[in-house]
Order: sequence, then structure tokens, then C-alpha cells
Amino acid sequence: MIPELIGWSILGSAAYGAYRLIGDRFRSRRTRRLASTTLRRGTSPAPTPPAVTAAMKQAARSLQIALQQVRQAPDFRRPASFVTHAQNVPLWFRQRQYRRFRSLLVEHLAHLLGEGASVESVMPALTELVTGLGVAPFEADYIRTEAESRLCRQDNTPRPDFGQQLRQAQAEYRGRVHTLEGMTDLDEETREQLLEQEQLRFQERMRQIATSGTNDRAAP
Repeated sequence: MIPELIGWSILGSAAYGAYRLIGDRFRSRRTRRLASTTLRRGTSPAPTPPAVTAAMKQAARSLQIALQQVRQAPDFRRPASFVTHAQNVPLWFRQRQYRRFRSLLVEHLAHLLGEGASVESVMPALTELVTGLGVAPFEADYIRTEAESRLCRQDNTPRPDFGQQLRQAQAEYRGRVHTLEGMTDLDEETREQLLEQEQLRFQERMRQIATSGTNDRAAP
């Protein structure tokens, strides 16, 4: 019993240390970026937003309808096609639609997987859909994780142990930050907002893992 408690204590310390280290690096990187952004803003004029045309309005309406009706589709190819044809719609609008309809995408993916669809058959179109909405490709993995989690709760599928969850969360966080830093089509404000969201998600994931480990140790 004592060696087991010591082992859990070491793993808990490792999780906290990883959280503090990544948090410090994030804050330092954010400070440098904000300073750089402020300097650029002071020396260059603000870009002029593009004019909204009738074609853009029509594409935006078609995009919204396709997302609203996603549950009527057997996969994600139809809304992905509408998103592809809506790339003239401003990025901020497409990203807003992603946030608006994200829960619906999770729900539909869980339904498809529960009905027997394979991950390999639905994920390419889902990834095309979310990237067309102006977010990083790994957002599709987030959606898949949540959808699979719903199915796992129904099936009582065993989850990975504490150490595996910790290593997986750290690797996924670093990978997503690396992806965001490499996306050249994002302006600095949007990048900082997305990085902050990743930081908050990582913090929440660390809390979930710690709580899960505590509950496991308390179980008879």
C-alpha cells in the first residue's frame, strides 16, 4: 500500500510540474508576442476590411443552413463542400459558426460512430469541414475524442491509467501549440486567443486527470 501511495504521489508531482512548466513557457511566449504586436500596430496602418458582396452573403447563408442540417447527412461531406465554396466569407464569421455548431458536430459524430461508421470513413470530411471554418485540424480530433467519450461512457470501456493520461495530455497539448504557431494565415490576435484557449483546455485536462486519479485511489 505504501509503495503504491508513493507512486501516485510521484505521478501527481510530475503532473503539477508539467503544468507549471508549460504555463510559464506560455506566459513568457505570450508576453513577447504582445510586445511585438503592439510595436507593429504602432508603425503600420490597420488593414481595410473587404467589402461584403451579395455572393458572400449567399455563401454565408448556405454555409449556415448546411451546418444546421448536418444531422440529416450520412457523413460530413455535404457541409464540408459548402464550407469549401464559402472561403470568400470572412474568417471571423466562419470561426464563429464553428463555435456555434461545434456541439452539433460532436453529437452527429457520436451518432455516426454508434451506428457503425468507422473513424477512417468520417474523419477526413470532418477535418476538411473544421479547417474550412478557419480552425486548426486538431479541432477535429477534439470532436472525435468527445464523441468517443460519449460512447465509452455508454459501454463502460476502461480508460488509460493515470500515467498514460498524463503523458497523452502533455503530448497533445505540445502538438496543438506547435500547430497553431505554424499557421501562417492567423493574425496575432487570433493566434493568441487560440493559444489561451489551449492553455485553459490543458489546465482543465490536468484537473480532470488529477480528479480521476484521486477517485481511482479511493475506490475499493
